[in-house]
Amino acid sequence: NFDEAKQTDEKMYAKFFHAMLSESVAMAPGAYEALFVGLGHDERVMEQLAESAMRAAQRATR
Repeated sequence: NFDEAKQTDEKMYAKFFHAMLSESVAMAPGAYEALFVGLGHDERVMEQLAESAMRAAQRATR
């Protein structure tokens, strides 16, 4: 919804985006873009993604 979207912390997203890049995970550069998972993303890949996202989130919030 638009009211919630307006509250997005774009600077925090930018930090997370760059932290994910350092984890070799390419994401949409804009905070308002959708993310998609493909059929090639098996359970192992999703677990790696979750671990990368946790590390990236920790770095982004320092």
